[in-house]
Amino acid sequence: MNITQAREKTIDLQSGFTDLQKEALEIESQIGEIGQYKHQIEAELEESKRREKELEEQISARQETLDAQTGQENDRNRALESIVWNMQMWSEV
Repeated sequence: MNITQAREKTIDLQSGFTDLQKEALEIESQIGEIGQYKHQIEAELEESKRREKELEEQISARQETLDAQTGQENDRNRALESIVWNMQMWSEV
């Protein structure tokens, strides 16, 4: 290999090394962005979990109220049915 070829090879290697350094910096930047997005997503996930728990508690409380009201309505219906039945029995007598 002569001196000209050696210089060309050196220049090519330096150029390749510079390209690799630029690529490494770009990758490091992307890794930093990914880390930021990760923290943002984790915070949003925690907020979502908190909100989900809050909604589940509200649903549970409202379901209990609904169940109690349904029970009261059923009791009133049975009482009304009993009154209607008694009235029918007395009207037949």
